[in-house]
Amino acid sequence: MVKKALKKTLKVTGIVLGLVALLVVAASLLFIFDKPLVRNLLQSQLAKRAGMTVRIGKLDYSLFPFRITVDALELGQENAFQKMDVSLKRLQAKGDFWKLVRGRKPAPMTMAS
Repeated sequence: MVKKALKKTLKVTGIVLGLVALLVVAASLLFIFDKPLVRNLLQSQLAKRAGMTVRIGKLDYSLFPFRITVDALELGQENAFQKMDVSLKRLQAKGDFWKLVRGRKPAPMTMAS
Protein backbone atom coordinates (compact mmCIF):
# COMPACT_ATOMS: atom_id res chain seq x y z
CA MET A 1 0.00 0.00 0.00
CA VAL A 2 2.77 2.45 0.95
CA LYS A 3 4.82 1.47 -2.10
CA LYS A 4 1.92 2.30 -4.43
CA ALA A 5 1.44 5.71 -2.84
CA LEU A 6 5.17 6.42 -2.97
CA LYS A 7 5.35 5.36 -6.63
CA LYS A 8 2.39 7.57 -7.51
CA THR A 9 3.87 10.54 -5.64
CA LEU A 10 7.25 10.11 -7.35
CA LYS A 11 5.57 9.78 -10.74
CA VAL A 12 3.54 12.97 -10.28
CA THR A 13 6.61 14.81 -8.94
CA GLY A 14 8.65 13.67 -11.94
CA ILE A 15 6.01 14.89 -14.36
CA VAL A 16 5.77 18.27 -12.65
CA LEU A 17 9.55 18.71 -12.56
CA GLY A 18 9.76 17.71 -16.23
CA LEU A 19 7.18 20.33 -17.18
CA VAL A 20 8.99 22.99 -15.16
CA ALA A 21 12.28 22.09 -16.87
CA LEU A 22 10.58 22.27 -20.27
CA LEU A 23 9.20 25.74 -19.47
CA VAL A 24 12.63 26.96 -18.35
CA VAL A 25 14.21 25.70 -21.58
CA ALA A 26 11.47 27.33 -23.68
CA ALA A 27 11.89 30.67 -21.85
CA SER A 28 15.67 30.50 -22.29
CA LEU A 29 15.34 29.84 -26.01
CA LEU A 30 12.91 32.76 -26.38
CA PHE A 31 15.36 35.04 -24.56
CA ILE A 32 18.28 33.95 -26.72
CA PHE A 33 16.61 33.99 -30.13
CA ASP A 34 13.67 36.46 -29.99
CA LYS A 35 15.45 39.83 -29.93
CA PRO A 36 12.36 42.00 -30.64
CA LEU A 37 10.63 40.46 -27.61
CA VAL A 38 13.67 41.16 -25.43
CA ARG A 39 13.84 44.72 -26.79
CA ASN A 40 10.20 45.37 -25.91
CA LEU A 41 10.62 43.90 -22.41
CA LEU A 42 13.77 45.94 -21.82
CA GLN A 43 12.12 49.10 -23.11
CA SER A 44 9.07 48.69 -20.86
CA GLN A 45 11.16 47.87 -17.76
CA LEU A 46 13.44 50.88 -18.32
CA ALA A 47 10.44 53.14 -18.78
CA LYS A 48 8.75 51.83 -15.65
CA ARG A 49 11.81 51.98 -13.39
CA ALA A 50 13.23 55.28 -14.61
CA GLY A 51 9.89 57.05 -15.05
CA MET A 52 10.91 58.16 -18.52
CA THR A 53 9.82 57.51 -22.07
CA VAL A 54 12.26 55.11 -23.69
CA ARG A 55 12.62 54.23 -27.36
CA ILE A 56 15.14 51.65 -28.48
CA GLY A 57 15.96 51.23 -32.16
CA LYS A 58 17.83 48.06 -33.02
CA LEU A 59 19.01 45.80 -30.18
CA ASP A 60 21.75 43.23 -30.68
CA TYR A 61 23.29 41.14 -27.95
CA SER A 62 25.27 38.01 -27.30
CA LEU A 63 25.71 36.14 -24.05
CA PHE A 64 29.18 34.65 -24.54
CA PRO A 65 31.02 37.06 -24.62
CA PHE A 66 28.46 39.31 -22.90
CA ARG A 67 27.88 42.22 -25.28
CA ILE A 68 24.94 44.56 -25.88
CA THR A 69 24.66 47.01 -28.79
CA VAL A 70 21.77 49.46 -29.05
CA ASP A 71 21.23 51.68 -32.09
CA ALA A 72 19.12 54.84 -31.67
CA LEU A 73 18.43 55.04 -27.95
CA GLU A 74 16.13 57.92 -26.93
CA LEU A 75 15.23 58.85 -23.36
CA GLY A 76 12.82 61.61 -22.42
CA GLN A 77 11.27 63.05 -19.30
CA GLU A 78 8.90 65.95 -19.00
CA ASN A 79 7.34 67.57 -15.94
CA ALA A 80 5.88 70.98 -15.09
CA PHE A 81 9.29 72.62 -14.72
CA GLN A 82 11.54 71.09 -17.34
CA LYS A 83 11.79 68.86 -20.36
CA MET A 84 14.80 66.62 -20.80
CA ASP A 85 15.65 64.59 -23.90
CA VAL A 86 18.71 62.40 -24.37
CA SER A 87 19.46 60.54 -27.57
CA LEU A 88 22.35 58.33 -28.54
CA LYS A 89 23.02 57.03 -32.01
CA ARG A 90 24.81 53.95 -30.69
CA LEU A 91 25.48 52.47 -27.26
CA GLN A 92 27.72 49.48 -26.64
CA ALA A 93 28.26 47.65 -23.36
CA LYS A 94 30.51 44.70 -22.61
CA GLY A 95 30.87 42.79 -19.39
CA ASP A 96 30.69 39.51 -17.56
CA PHE A 97 27.56 37.37 -18.04
CA TRP A 98 28.08 35.39 -14.83
CA LYS A 99 28.21 38.60 -12.77
CA LEU A 100 24.86 39.50 -14.28
CA VAL A 101 23.39 36.10 -13.42
CA ARG A 102 24.72 36.17 -9.85
CA GLY A 103 23.47 39.73 -9.37
CA ARG A 104 26.93 41.17 -8.72
CA LYS A 105 27.32 44.74 -9.80
CA PRO A 106 28.52 46.10 -12.16
CA ALA A 107 27.93 43.42 -14.76
CA PRO A 108 28.68 45.76 -17.71
CA MET A 109 32.33 46.69 -17.44
CA THR A 110 32.72 49.05 -20.40
CA MET A 111 30.25 51.35 -22.13
CA ALA A 112 30.82 53.44 -25.23
CA SER A 113 28.57 55.60 -27.32
